[in-house]
Amino acid sequence: MSTAELSTTTDGSFEHDLARLLAGDPDSLGSVFTMWERARRVGPTHWTGTRHLIFGYDEVKSILNDSRLGNNGFYVGTDAEYVRSTLTAAELELYWEVADFESKQLGRSDGADHTRLRDIARRTFTPRRIALLRESVTTYADDLLDSVAGAGVVEAVSALTHVLPLMVIVDLLGVPQQDRALIRDWSCRLGRWRGNNSPEILRDTHTAMTEFRDYVRTILESKRTAEPETDLIAALMGAGEGGRLDAEELVAFYVMLLLAGHETTTNLMGIGLLELHRQPEQWRGLCADPSSARAGIDELLRFVSPVQYVGRVALETIHLGETVIEEGQSVLPIIGSANHDPKVFENPEQLDLGRANAREQIAFGYGPHFCLGQQLAQLEASIVFRKLATRFPDMRVDVSQARFGGSLGLRALEHLPIDFGPDHGESD
Repeated sequence: MSTAELSTTTDGSFEHDLARLLAGDPDSLGSVFTMWERARRVGPTHWTGTRHLIFGYDEVKSILNDSRLGNNGFYVGTDAEYVRSTLTAAELELYWEVADFESKQLGRSDGADHTRLRDIARRTFTPRRIALLRESVTTYADDLLDSVAGAGVVEAVSALTHVLPLMVIVDLLGVPQQDRALIRDWSCRLGRWRGNNSPEILRDTHTAMTEFRDYVRTILESKRTAEPETDLIAALMGAGEGGRLDAEELVAFYVMLLLAGHETTTNLMGIGLLELHRQPEQWRGLCADPSSARAGIDELLRFVSPVQYVGRVALETIHLGETVIEEGQSVLPIIGSANHDPKVFENPEQLDLGRANAREQIAFGYGPHFCLGQQLAQLEASIVFRKLATRFPDMRVDVSQARFGGSLGLRALEHLPIDFGPDHGESD
């Protein structure tokens, strides 16, 4: 198929469809991988006029591992310049306040600051600390599944997939469980800013950021004189008191952990559950051997790709194959497309929990900015999917009623009705 043929569809051009997806159109989010398949046939990269989109697996890995690209691509570069050109002076003031706060987070840092912040994160989220969470994750999962057993049709996102990861992370960070709804609301509102750069969303993002930041400041102030509830909290507070994090960095670090500590896992579990029932032979296979859930998580991560892209900016001119990326140009490595590249993953649109090379997925990134939260997400998801397959093998998922939302950067499943059916219990 030629590029010209790909540029026209029954409902508009390739550019038009791509723009809708990048803007977070809900219908487009539900069929994201169809768009990426079309894009890869056009080529491994694509210039939109303000940013380079990178689609191929090898090309995405190369970009993610290249120190010549800065990590704060959402606020620096040609795409950010375009967004700012559409804003009024009052809106620009809000924009820069959001940008200034987010730039203090690990996920937006580079160079010495990134090394310092990542070292703190690495010392905080050690494999030992994550392993110790297994018991509490298991308890939370059992309690939530007990609540849906025999309840008829349940909206699974609000009853399970967003609740468990949030319960775990607020517990880990010493935040009151009764404040989960607040944190979820702030997270959803902040997530909509990724790609949805309208003034209305900017204003709501600024409000949510201000409320969330002030809330975390209050939480941290209460912990300065109290006995730390966990050694993780002690490590974070120690980093602040030891001067390795200034006051605003500590607030930004806490906000980042509360956000990143649940959003990716929420979307992995929700969309993963949907996809397992869109390809029901994979669900039946998991139910026949629930212990295979851990091994299957890498394939679910590949297939779902909860974070579809990240933002980068070229710090100097870069040659990527035949593509020249000029200094200052924005770059979006599309992780979701890379994880569905048929050059690496045979029949990529087939969910295959036994896929031999599933561990080559890059759902959590690659290189120096590889996400340290992968172990926690895998632990939570493997426990939940194993228990679902064991206790509720006869569940009925209404895939036609699935509804996507959020943004392309944080593609979220917002609605999924499930009748969990009879509880078969657990043999172990």
